[in-house]
Amino acid sequence: LQNLIHEYKFLNQRFEYQRIHHDLIIYNRLLAGWNAMQTMKRYIERTTAPDYNVFYVMKNMEASEVKLHSPFLADLFDVHGSHKQGDLFYKELIHIIAQKSRLDVQPYLPGDVAGFSTQTEAYSGSGGIDILITYRNGINKFAVAIENKIYAGDQHRQLERYYNYLSQEFPNKFVLVYLTIDGRNPSEHSASSNFLQDKIIPCLSYHRDIVPLLQRTIPQIIPFTVQSTVKQYLDVCQNL
Repeated sequence: LQNLIHEYKFLNQRFEYQRIHHDLIIYNRLLAGWNAMQTMKRYIERTTAPDYNVFYVMKNMEASEVKLHSPFLADLFDVHGSHKQGDLFYKELIHIIAQKSRLDVQPYLPGDVAGFSTQTEAYSGSGGIDILITYRNGINKFAVAIENKIYAGDQHRQLERYYNYLSQEFPNKFVLVYLTIDGRNPSEHSASSNFLQDKIIPCLSYHRDIVPLLQRTIPQIIPFTVQSTVKQYLDVCQNL
C-alpha cells in the first residue's frame, strides 16, 4: 500500500510538472505577443496621439456653453472668423434654420460680407444674447440670434426679452434660435405659451443639427489645423 501511495505521489508530481512546463511555454508565447502589441501600441500612440483632444485637456470645458461652445460656434459662424473659411459654416446654419422655420434663405445670404458682425454675450438691454450675428449695410439689416443651452436652465422670460429686443432693432428681419443638446422646446419660464403662439423660434439640437453641420463642412475645410480642431470639437459635441 505504501508503495502504491508513493508511486501515486510520484506520478502526480510528474504530471503536475509537465502541466506547469506546458503552461509556461504558452504563457511565454502570450507574454511575447503582449509585449509586441504593447510596443506597437506605444508607437501608434506616439505617432498619432489618437486620444488627444485639446477640449478634453482643458478640464470641465466640454460642457461649458460660456467658455467653449458659444465662443467656438460664434467664430465658426462668423464670416470673418479666424478659421478663414468665409461663410462656409454660416451658410450651413442658415439652411438648417430654414428647414426648422419659414425663414426665407436669400435675404440672409447677401453677397457682401463686409456688413457682417458676430458677438458673444451681446447686450440686449436685459441680458446677454449668447451668439448674435448681425448684418448692416445702409438700410438693409438683419440678425441671427442664438440662445445656447447645454446644461444651464432658462432664465425668467429670457427668450421673450431677447425677441422683443430684436423686434425693435431688426423689425421683421431677424431669427431667434433656441439651441440645446436634444432640440427641446423652451420652457414656460423662458417664454410663455401665449407668447409663442404666433412666434417662430426654431429649436436646434447639438446632436441632430450641429453635429451634421460639422460633418458636412469638415471635408471642405482647407487648413489642416482648422480641420483637425473642428474634428476635435465634433467629438465633444457627439459626446454631450
